[in-house]
Amino acid sequence: MEKISKQKLKTAMISACIGTLGLAQAANIQPATISKFLKNDSQARLPTVSKICKALGVQPVEILKGDDFNETQNKNLSA
Repeated sequence: MEKISKQKLKTAMISACIGTLGLAQAANIQPATISKFLKNDSQARLPTVSKICKALGVQPVEILKGDDFNETQNKNLSA
């Protein structure tokens, strides 16, 4: 699980000129899920992160909390 930064997600949504419903439709996930991410720094599965990133046209590092993303990357590199 990855932790999505609510502030980074908001910034990416503003840059993409997309709202909660638009992002949910574009990412093919429930609007309540997007709302949850916008209220708190929330845990998400990698496939969900990937769908959101594709819909926003960003890389995961642009919406994930820094420490969690770096920690995941280090684990992947050591494997």
